[in-house]
Amino acid sequence: MELIVKAKDIFLEYAGRDILDIEELEIYPYDRIGLVGDNGAGKTSLLKILSGNLTIADADVRRFGSIALIGQLDELDFDAAQDNGEMLSRLNVAEVAQETMSGGEETRAKIASALAQHASAIFADEPTSHLDQDGIRLLVGQLKAFDGALLIVSHDRHFLDQVVDKIWELKDGGISEFWGDYSDYLRQKEEERKAQ
Repeated sequence: MELIVKAKDIFLEYAGRDILDIEELEIYPYDRIGLVGDNGAGKTSLLKILSGNLTIADADVRRFGSIALIGQLDELDFDAAQDNGEMLSRLNVAEVAQETMSGGEETRAKIASALAQHASAIFADEPTSHLDQDGIRLLVGQLKAFDGALLIVSHDRHFLDQVVDKIWELKDGGISEFWGDYSDYLRQKEEERKAQ
């Protein structure tokens, strides 16, 4: 079975606090992972480390395929998005100047850019932010049709239920893995709580 990402020894500290302390993670082509955790837990940092957009000392992160990153709004590569006119039109984004785009249009442009890269994996940081219900429906359809791995940070539980089949919970710097969608994860957490 081919790997897309194999990461070891991910340790990140910020202001004297351990943010990430992960021995090993692997992402395979069929993985559809939702990355969840409290605000400030390090989800965005982990996404950037695994995608290669953030390098940390002593971590061994190997990528065996291309990764498209859908980052937060302030990270839009507008030129790349505009180069993907077909995908922009599929996501109902008019080709307009970036300064006049709404948050939803910028988000759709980022998604179009990522999908047009034909990458082995898409990593997305809050991709439903600024999208209306039609935009979310379009995104769900595109991600379901995507033939590669997904690693998605989202607070949108309904969205995660539709596009992921595994949850990585980031808590106290470590990852716990749960099989199933977000609702399955909540049930498993409740069972764990009752068993204590």
